[in-house]
Amino acid sequence: MIIRKLMTTCAALALTVSTQASAQATDVDSVAAMVAQLETQVQSAEAIPFPEGSEGAAQAKLTDLNAALQNQETVIANGQSQITTAVAQISDLLPAFPVAPPKPEPTPAPPAPEVAKDETPSVTPSPVEPAVAQVDPTDAPVTEPTPENQTATIAQTADLPALSGLDTPLAFGDRARRVLSRPDATMVDDAGKSTPLPAFSVLYVFAEHGDGDDQLLAVGRGTKGAEGWIKASRTEDWRTMLVMSYAPSTGRDRTVFFASEDDVFDVLDQEEGAAQAMQDIHAQIADGTYDPSRIVAIEPALTVNSVERPYLMPVLDFIQTNTDTHGEITILQLAALNRDSTDTANAGEQPVGQDRVTVEADARDFRVGVAFVIDTTRSMGPYIDRAKTFVRDISFGLAERGLQDRFDFALVGYRDNTSAAQNVGYLRQVFRDFGTSSEQAALLSEVDAMQPATASTANWREDAFAGIDLAIDGLSWGEVDTRLVFLITDASPRSVGDSLASDSRMGPETINALAAQRNISLFVLHMQTDEAQSVSNATEGYDDTARGQTLYGRMAQTGDAAISKYFSVQGHTEQAFGDSLNLVAGLVIDQLSQLSSAGQLARPDDVLDDPLLEAITAGGPVVVNDDAGAPLVAAAVAGELFRYQTEYLGSKSGVEAPDFYRGWAVDKDIAHPDRRALEVSVFVTREQLSDLANRLGDIVTRLNEKEVGMGDFFSSVQAEAGSTAVDPTFGSFLPSYLDELPYGSKFINMTPSTWDSLGQSSQTELLQEVEAKLASYTRIYSTEDGWITLDERSSEDQVYPLPLRDLP
Repeated sequence: MIIRKLMTTCAALALTVSTQASAQATDVDSVAAMVAQLETQVQSAEAIPFPEGSEGAAQAKLTDLNAALQNQETVIANGQSQITTAVAQISDLLPAFPVAPPKPEPTPAPPAPEVAKDETPSVTPSPVEPAVAQVDPTDAPVTEPTPENQTATIAQTADLPALSGLDTPLAFGDRARRVLSRPDATMVDDAGKSTPLPAFSVLYVFAEHGDGDDQLLAVGRGTKGAEGWIKASRTEDWRTMLVMSYAPSTGRDRTVFFASEDDVFDVLDQEEGAAQAMQDIHAQIADGTYDPSRIVAIEPALTVNSVERPYLMPVLDFIQTNTDTHGEITILQLAALNRDSTDTANAGEQPVGQDRVTVEADARDFRVGVAFVIDTTRSMGPYIDRAKTFVRDISFGLAERGLQDRFDFALVGYRDNTSAAQNVGYLRQVFRDFGTSSEQAALLSEVDAMQPATASTANWREDAFAGIDLAIDGLSWGEVDTRLVFLITDASPRSVGDSLASDSRMGPETINALAAQRNISLFVLHMQTDEAQSVSNATEGYDDTARGQTLYGRMAQTGDAAISKYFSVQGHTEQAFGDSLNLVAGLVIDQLSQLSSAGQLARPDDVLDDPLLEAITAGGPVVVNDDAGAPLVAAAVAGELFRYQTEYLGSKSGVEAPDFYRGWAVDKDIAHPDRRALEVSVFVTREQLSDLANRLGDIVTRLNEKEVGMGDFFSSVQAEAGSTAVDPTFGSFLPSYLDELPYGSKFINMTPSTWDSLGQSSQTELLQEVEAKLASYTRIYSTEDGWITLDERSSEDQVYPLPLRDLP
């Protein structure tokens, strides 16, 4: 287009030059002037655009587009060159991944044998004795493998067996081997896909590959089969399945976790000065001047709700020792992590003493619930009337303050076997449940419906455990925030082996375990009357009050077990009982009034007189008589109300247990060695609990039947179990994990000679205690309360934290 335009302009120029040249050929200057003028005309002509729609205009647009296209092609070419360079650089940084060999066709597995419901899953013997990974806190820090490095290492390992063929866990003793994952652990499957694992995930081990630092473990979150490979160095062998939880905080300091056992001994070795040393440490934590190389964590001020916010505090190691000041103690190496924590890599890095809470909360909506379980037999008329007076007084007192919605009560009556005597009426009955009408007229009508029996029962003992069991399992505890049960009776309970009991397997240990499962505190107000002593001695040849004190004392170790809850009401029992309940009513009204205004209760050790606090924490029965003791019941109730309140506040605020990778703590409060700081439990699966119950039941049955002598008994059980122990004990025939616990019992450690040395009554008492625990295993197995799912992605292996005191 531009060329055509120039040709047109040049033609005009030639014509002009030719004409003027003929006229003025000799005038050179004129010719030069004409040339200059011609250049000007050419430039002017070039500046004039072609008319729109003409061929010249179209040609101009096409030329412009070609130029733009050439520029774009240059940009693309430059970008492609940059991409090629970047790919080459990345390739240089990546290691060469070997090509995996083709997988062999799996050989079909033979059909799995059928296993009875109560049998434990079979396990394959482990080819290598598992070694517990030990880390010395004083060692120089080492570079931990990153998840990327773990994945690369596992992916590059040759000859790994296919995970699909690993369906049976390795054995450790008579149970499946388990490990805990360490922070930043990664599991890699056959396809090379990596899965980050939450710290302290419980994993079953299905195979080992290699050794030393390069050892790999095939693991799964359940017993059905392996899911992936993990570096053994990123795990901790967890042989005992021991876990710790915080003991109730009344009367003790918060637990401090030290960096090493030496730091703990530095404090304990000060003996009587240890209390002051701990006071100094608590002060340093409060003002932020603590030594982070010695202190790794402290227990939260509020109680962590382990159901809503489960936390795992596994025992990695322990040292048992004793001091003159503290007696026998256990120093425990622990790890701690909340199940739902996401920042597992930074466990232990939060400042010590700064509790993690979701929201600030108060207890103004805290609801107190009290259940009365009352012996309504013929002799209990005056005490039933006193209990009714308590209900009326507390209901009217709270209504006057506008707090009637903050208190609720339930009423359960019990008697005895209705077939053993005429006109007994009923065995047990709920007269009022939680969550029913709070109107005064309806309340008083329900209370007045409870009346004493008009006829006598078979003997002085009554079926108290049946009544308490109904309160534990049959009341609507979800309506209230405290779970206080008051047993009011003048008779001992029917217990294990009693043919007139509604459940002859049930004993005090059964009730204790069931109450603990529901977080229920049992208070016993036992009227030790002259009539009870004289009638039982005359008709059956034993002192029923002494028998009741023994059995109820074992049963009442619930809630904060350091607070005594068995009260022996003596002397003018009716007056002492009435005075005690009056003080409890006043306490509840005052406490709820304080919560309504302040939103929180003061610690019992800040408000109770030292003699009162010492009396209810000294252990053993608490005597309430004519002269003194009426305030003792109220003092114990104050301690439990404070415990429930801290649990309530912990739940409402969402407080979490502190995360830390390793720490050392003492199971007792160092400053108050008579108080426990940590409570020990062992995690058991349903299969393990069933196995324990079956083995224990077999021993008890053989001993009760007495078909063979003790020597023959041990020989026959050894033969069946394949045991070769030279000096067998009952524990030789129970699951082997019991041997590794920091605990022993007179039953498990008993040999044939020590059993034979016991008298008939001692043997019977010991067997009844074991049978009562056995009954609790059956109940715990069949309910969902208290069972924990450690990994929500694998619910097939729930565990139950069975307290060591509930083991045989």
